Amino acid sequence: SNKALALQQVSRKIMEEKGKKIAKERGILRKQYMGTGDRSEKIRSYNFLNGTVVDHRLPKPDGGLSALEDIMNGEGLLQDMIEPLKLQEYRQRVKDYVVFEL
Repeated sequence: SNKALALQQVSRKIMEEKGKKIAKERGILRKQYMGTGDRSEKIRSYNFLNGTVVDHRLPKPDGGLSALEDIMNGEGLLQDMIEPLKLQEYRQRVKDYVVFEL
C-alpha cells in the first residue's frame, strides 16, 4: 500500500541521514588524529648542537627533553618519551569513543 511504501522511504531517508552524520563525525575525528601535515605540526626536534631531543607532543614542563646522545646510542630514553604518548593517545581514544557512542 501507499502508506507502507511511504514509511519505507521515510525510514530509508532517516537511515541515510544517520549514516551521513556518523561518517562526518568519523571524518572529523580522523582529521584530528592525522593533522594537516603542515610543517608547523612538529613532532620531535633533534638539536645536535645542544645534544637534546624535544618531543613537542608532551606537556611543557619537561617537554620531552632528553639527551640526544643517549637516544642515538639506544639507551632506552626514546622509549621513556614514547610511553607517555601511548598513555595520552589511549586516554584520547577512550574520550573520543565515549563522546562518539553517546
